[in-house]
Amino acid sequence: MDGKYGLKQQIQKGIQPDGFWFEGSISYHFYTISSLQPLYLAAKGQGYSLEGTQKFRLMYTAPIDFTFDNSEFPANNDGWPGKKLNAMESYYEIAAGLWGDYHVVKLLNSVYTRQSRSSQNALLYGPATLPKGGTSPPRSVLFEDSGIAMLRNDSVNAYLKFGPYGGGHDHNDRLNLILFANGNVIIPDLGTSGYGIALNGRWFRSSAAHNMLVVDGKRQANCGGYLVSYAADKVCAGVKDAYKGVDIRRRVVLPGNGIEDIVTAESESIHQYDLFYHVRGKFQSCNMPLTHAGPFQQSNGYNMLKDLRKGTCSKQLEISWVLRDAPGILKIQCNCIEPFDFYIGTCPDNPADKEMSVLMLRRKDKVVKWSNMIGVLPAR
Repeated sequence: MDGKYGLKQQIQKGIQPDGFWFEGSISYHFYTISSLQPLYLAAKGQGYSLEGTQKFRLMYTAPIDFTFDNSEFPANNDGWPGKKLNAMESYYEIAAGLWGDYHVVKLLNSVYTRQSRSSQNALLYGPATLPKGGTSPPRSVLFEDSGIAMLRNDSVNAYLKFGPYGGGHDHNDRLNLILFANGNVIIPDLGTSGYGIALNGRWFRSSAAHNMLVVDGKRQANCGGYLVSYAADKVCAGVKDAYKGVDIRRRVVLPGNGIEDIVTAESESIHQYDLFYHVRGKFQSCNMPLTHAGPFQQSNGYNMLKDLRKGTCSKQLEISWVLRDAPGILKIQCNCIEPFDFYIGTCPDNPADKEMSVLMLRRKDKVVKWSNMIGVLPAR
């Protein structure tokens, strides 16, 4: 309980003030709960002092606000895709019995509208009855200590990561973006696969597998970013230490049925700036001429991009995809004051037997700014 690696030290040092486990993966967050929970229950049952363990309660409440509208968690860092809050009721029965938190009770009421309340944890630990709780409209949340913003409105959810480095389960992807619309994640973070397969290092943990700006084709340094501003419909964050001498910022705004995505980078030296988007959909159209492009030979995920075609844009680039897992069409309008090259192609999804589309915008300069509109349109 009180040792150097005991329960109290794990809770005090491992849990961020906003309630998340420091490694930054929702999968390892619940893995940690599953490890600490039995000892906490045993200590409470035996009358041990639990002073200094108050943050353990936050480990249960924080994930309630960390889902997309279909209950799915972001598959960030070494996280498993498709993991859902609604499947965690056994953990929340224990939390409801321990603390009776209103948000926990409301979650359980929501879960049990679709299934019976018949788990062992409900019998052993949960409250005898669950007070009825109402539903809440979608709301945006900032987890400032963990460095994640979740923007929500009635049409879309957007995730932006800028937080501190979380150690070996981190993916070095500051300012990574995820977009959810029409009931599914459409611009994903792939999370991780089984650790024993080569694709885990070659692709899932690579820079080119994330929706972010990559400088000179290199992997980001182990670092954290910083928050510039936050409101319910917008967030701006940056990172200065990912690439030496380069300050990157990303501003995401929810104007309606889509997002405005503004990405800038500044340096005193010329760099190659590559901005990636990954789309769970099939390429439909482009307003600029395209030519065949050979595969990239470099690592860091670039050599996993297939079926590449290339173009150059001096005005506004417009590209659309027919979405695979959700109804509708995704359209991206890309604007840059200076001409830029772009590549479209395909790449592995997770699981890797599925394929998705990729868009990469490229410019070499000291400074770059892309102002992009990403919208979801009805299927034609």
